[in-house]
Amino acid sequence: MNRQQTSLFAPSKALGVVCSDVPSVIQQLPDHRFRGELHCVVDNVICSYRIQPLKRRCVSDCLPNVPSCVAHQKEFTYAGFEGGVSIVKNGRKIVKTIKISGRPTHMIVFGDVLVLSCESENNVLVLDSETGENIFEMDFPAEAKISAIGHPPTYLDKILVGTTDGQLHLINVRTGKVVYKFTKFNEKCAITYLSFPVVVDVVAIGFENGSIRLHNMKYDKQKAIISRNSGGSSNGCRVPN
Repeated sequence: MNRQQTSLFAPSKALGVVCSDVPSVIQQLPDHRFRGELHCVVDNVICSYRIQPLKRRCVSDCLPNVPSCVAHQKEFTYAGFEGGVSIVKNGRKIVKTIKISGRPTHMIVFGDVLVLSCESENNVLVLDSETGENIFEMDFPAEAKISAIGHPPTYLDKILVGTTDGQLHLINVRTGKVVYKFTKFNEKCAITYLSFPVVVDVVAIGFENGSIRLHNMKYDKQKAIISRNSGGSSNGCRVPN
């Protein structure tokens, strides 16, 4: 449901829905480990909460459509929806809307690039995060649907792309080339999540069957694997500092 401008979400009178099923994003404040903001999607608006103490700070302008994914960098929140990406400044005002083809399902932003993938197109689209200019586009085969995207913090201009066939690719967003294709993992199921601990060259990979693998990207070697007897899926994982 698309919400229109309303006083319902005024900070002094919060009622109704807390968030949708779109994964929220956390903005950690510099030099404050336990302070930051949480940005949640509610229909076609974004609610921003202070984490400690937990208190709603503001609500964005109404977006053109209901977001399917969100990302955050500095004072800007990026909301991807069918046909476009809106850039929201300070959690309130929409400053720009970039037109794209399809509905983005994964989106990350770092430096001056915005990286997203659309399920219908099954591609990786890299845009300039300010102007929306297309930098490059890479298509993936139909049998390997894109299921996860992440940016290793110490790898300049590189992203990791995981697919439903359990394959992981390291891609340079400047040249548009695949830098490395990791040895295919034994888990014959989709990669659903990528998380990066403070340990250099290590990535935590979540799989659809619920297992999590710690993998050394530099040497392409497994460091550890955490599995569970029951089913389920690893939709998110975090390695503590």
